Amino acid sequence: QPAELEACRVEHGMDPLQVFENAGLLHERFCAVHLTHPAPGDIGRLRRAGASIAVCPTTELDLGDGFLPVDARRANLCVGSDSHAAIDPWLEIRSLELHARALAGQRNVMAPVDDRHGLARRLLDIGSRGGARALGIDGGRIAPGAPASLVALDLDRPAAVGVPPLEAAALVATPAWVSHSWSLGRPLVV
Repeated sequence: QPAELEACRVEHGMDPLQVFENAGLLHERFCAVHLTHPAPGDIGRLRRAGASIAVCPTTELDLGDGFLPVDARRANLCVGSDSHAAIDPWLEIRSLELHARALAGQRNVMAPVDDRHGLARRLLDIGSRGGARALGIDGGRIAPGAPASLVALDLDRPAAVGVPPLEAAALVATPAWVSHSWSLGRPLVV
């Protein structure tokens, strides 16, 4: 929050990320949580370090803490949920796009250019591969030798009728749609 950032500046004479960088802590395993009020240069500093930003959109909305700046949308992002406003990873990734739309005044802000399913892919990537990267684990992908940590969604829902599967998963699904899940190959929900 702005008051905490100002307290850091008064105490250390620099912004929080500068403190972390000077201490040698800003690297690919670093994860900045929330980052709704970055200082000038913070986004570039994080991108150069290969660090992640954990965005908690429903928490930030609930607490009135602000939004992730639009210029951070191409950084290494993941989502979290920390205030019990909602515990719903699909709502978090959708809210990330909705926050970006509110700030930018346009649709499909998180989408890569020239990709028909780009928005859905990007949001699902943030919700899976982005989280794995921030945790320092091999995950968020289906590939030979990769850990089988997966979620299956029931797309036989009225809200999914006529919606392409990727878009249904990223933009419509809820935790109630989970039909099966596995962690490291072990079934959790069946």
